[in-house]
Amino acid sequence: MNDLMSELEEVDNDDNTVTRTAAYRLMELEHKLLFNELDYIHHLLDIINQK
Repeated sequence: MNDLMSELEEVDNDDNTVTRTAAYRLMELEHKLLFNELDYIHHLLDIINQK
């Protein structure tokens, strides 16, 4: 979670105007969050299927 917070701070510290780089970094962060959520869901499904 600390990595995500530091990444958000880096994006937030960009110029006031939304640059292409900042938008790309936000999209990359969103993908990281989605993949983390998917991993968590798969983990929960594995636990459920074991019972």
